[in-house]
Amino acid sequence: MNRIELVAALSLAKDSSRRVNVVASKEIPDRDGDIIRLSGMDLEQYRANPVVLNQHQQQEPIGKAVDVRIVGDELRAELELARNEKGGEVLGLIKSGVLSGISIGFLSKQAAPRQGMRGWDITASELLEISTVSVPANSAALVQRSKELSHLVLRRLR
Repeated sequence: MNRIELVAALSLAKDSSRRVNVVASKEIPDRDGDIIRLSGMDLEQYRANPVVLNQHQQQEPIGKAVDVRIVGDELRAELELARNEKGGEVLGLIKSGVLSGISIGFLSKQAAPRQGMRGWDITASELLEISTVSVPANSAALVQRSKELSHLVLRRLR
């Protein structure tokens, strides 16, 4: 009799039960017409205090960014949500697909009006915080969803 074994390989991060990968910003016009140029974004101070907030509320820290980096035209981060009531609530909303929005708080250091369009071209900035939000200003700033089962292997056993 032949048996087939299904082996599942999980695509999970360290302590993956509380971590999510996000695009925190992308170099596209946001809903206000602003474009943040990531080549001019300073991440140094943020990395020293990588706070993640709920809805940009400073009194509601819900986690930390364990990795934040610029990849092409995207600001990407791996967020680890806190083991507290609010962190658990937000994590549940993310895992259930209810909450996907991400936003950044930043200090604009150099900007000019966009030619012939509304909004600003922000060429120098400092990242202050990353937030989970209901509606992001930047439509590409979202939780990155991936299947937990990254691949399946079928193996015939004798």
